[in-house]
Amino acid sequence: MAAGPSWNDDELSGLGFTTDAAATGDGSLIAITKQLRVLLTAALTANAATSFGKTITYVSVDQSGAATTALAAASASNKHKLVGAALVMAGAGTLKFTDGVGDLCGAMSFAANGGFVLPTSILPYLETGATNRALNLVTTGAAADGFVAILTEA
Repeated sequence: MAAGPSWNDDELSGLGFTTDAAATGDGSLIAITKQLRVLLTAALTANAATSFGKTITYVSVDQSGAATTALAAASASNKHKLVGAALVMAGAGTLKFTDGVGDLCGAMSFAANGGFVLPTSILPYLETGATNRALNLVTTGAAADGFVAILTEA
């Protein structure tokens, strides 16, 4: 293998790159990787408890029976955005999200112990239809358990 540009292996090891994997081409991959590492390190250090500088609220869901559960109260100048979730139904039933004015998704049917996971995302899966609306979880037939991740912003 031809000699490539020099770099500090420690700078790339945190990203899972090995010396051989990074020593390709004219070194541009290495320069981009180093820049990315610097940017990611700065972002994570400055915003360790947030996602891209935005505070995420994790709400526990522990229904005792089928019901409407307020996940986030209305916020005067903000919308609530669902950016992640892990929910399981205790029995057969349906689950949907509403904002107190309308449905934000259709009723999803689940068998007993059925559920879903929405990996935390920078893009919302759904959001309230306008500012100053609550975000609710509505279940029929059975209780839901798990958590939701919510971003509240304009």
